[in-house]
Amino acid sequence: MTSGIDFETRDGVGWIRFDRPEKLNAQSVEMLSGLTDLIYRCESDRAIRAVVITGTGRGFSGGFDLGEIPLDEGEEAVHRHFRRASLYWHSTISGIIRLRKPVLAAVNGAAVGGGLGLVLAADLAVASEHATFTPAWFSIGISIDTGSSCSLPAYLGWRRATEWIYTNRTLSAAEALEWRLVNRVVAAPRFDGEVARIAVELADGPTHLFALAKQLFHRGRTESPETQYEFEREGVIASVTSPEFADRLRRFRDKERPSRSTSLDLDGSSR
Repeated sequence: MTSGIDFETRDGVGWIRFDRPEKLNAQSVEMLSGLTDLIYRCESDRAIRAVVITGTGRGFSGGFDLGEIPLDEGEEAVHRHFRRASLYWHSTISGIIRLRKPVLAAVNGAAVGGGLGLVLAADLAVASEHATFTPAWFSIGISIDTGSSCSLPAYLGWRRATEWIYTNRTLSAAEALEWRLVNRVVAAPRFDGEVARIAVELADGPTHLFALAKQLFHRGRTESPETQYEFEREGVIASVTSPEFADRLRRFRDKERPSRSTSLDLDGSSR
C-alpha cells in the first residue's frame, strides 16, 4: 500500500483515506501515483460500487507537497518535478471523472489547491462543519491546476470563479454550501456516520445508471445539443440492455422496491 494513503473495501464501498495528518494530507508524488492506481483498482473491482475519498486529522488534502519541490537544484529540476506531479494529478482527476461509479468527497477538513480540485472532480461532496476551501495556487506562485479551469466556472459561473481565484479567500463549510461546492454540511460528531450511510446508499444504487448520467453530464459541458441528444439516446439503449432493467421495470409496475435502491437520501430525512 502507498505510504500516506489507507484503502479498504466494505459494504460495496471503496474507501480512499489520506493519512498524512502532519502535512494536512498534502500529496507527495508517491501518493499521487498510488492514488491514480487506487482509482483504477476501484474501476476494475466489480465488488466496489461506490468510492469515498476523505482524509484524517484537520485536512482533507493540502494539495501539492511543497516540501518536495527541488528549488535548490535549479530550474530544470523544478520543471521535471512538476511535469511528473502534474501527470499524476491530471490522471487522478480524469480517472475520478471517468470512473463509472459514484465518487463521494467526504471533506473532513481543509481542502487546499489540488485538494479543492479533488472535491470538484467528485460526483458528490459532503463537508464537515469544520471543512474549509481555499484555491491557494496563486499564493505559491503557480497557475490554477487539477481541472479547476473547467470545474470552477461550471460550478460557480464565470464571474464568481474569477473573483474567488483572484482574491484567494478561504470559504467556510457554510459558504461552500451556499456557493454549491458541496451538497450538504454535517456536524462534526455525526460526520463519519453520515458519510458511511450515504456511501452505502450509493453502493446500493444502480451503478450503471449513475455512470451513464455522470458521463452525459460531463459531455454536456462541451457538446452541441444535437450531439448530446444522440449520446442520451445511446445511453437509453445501453441501459435497457442491462440485466437490471427488466427487474426494475417489473418491480416498479408491481409497486415493489427494486433489488437496488433508486433513491439517495443525502440529509437522512427519510429515517
